[in-house]
Amino acid sequence: MRNSVGLEIRPKGLSEFFGLGRMDRDEIIKKAEELGLDPSIALKMRKDYLNYAITTMRMRLGYLVEDKWEYQKAGDTIAKAFCVSAIEEYDAQIKIYQWELTKLNPDYNKARRADLGDLITEAKRVSIAYVLPNPVIRGRTTCPFHDDKRYSMAVSKEKGIATCFHCNETWDVIGLVMRLQGIDFAQAVRYLTRG
Repeated sequence: MRNSVGLEIRPKGLSEFFGLGRMDRDEIIKKAEELGLDPSIALKMRKDYLNYAITTMRMRLGYLVEDKWEYQKAGDTIAKAFCVSAIEEYDAQIKIYQWELTKLNPDYNKARRADLGDLITEAKRVSIAYVLPNPVIRGRTTCPFHDDKRYSMAVSKEKGIATCFHCNETWDVIGLVMRLQGIDFAQAVRYLTRG
């Protein structure tokens, strides 16, 4: 709604849709109905807020990366460590907001459940060597999660697993994609099946 001057007027109680607390689609609709508001407007406002927050955080992230390099050149390890920590926190918050934005899609729950079992089976058929960033030579490769000078990861294409002896962890193809891409299980399955 806009007033006679053209400024946007928000009904009382609508500020709750802009808060930092996580709200899923059903919670937003319920809250909007309690306040006597149109749920579609409340959902749009929440999406706008999340998009704004993501854009702002990405901009701040860019500044932090620049600062980190400046501190590294100057040899200020404490300031650099602070920047690295802040970068990780911003990155994690951006992922949370992006995930929440995905969940606000009305078809989210239907799409998530649709043929997930078939998709998991199809995803597990993808060769684990295909998702590794480094080439697999005679069942060995360097681990993408730490600096390697020697091959510390054993890859079994037949079993579809990779084991890093340095990290002391074993992954199947879905788990490896989850760790490499920083995504959850359902997203990794869709990534592997291009679904």
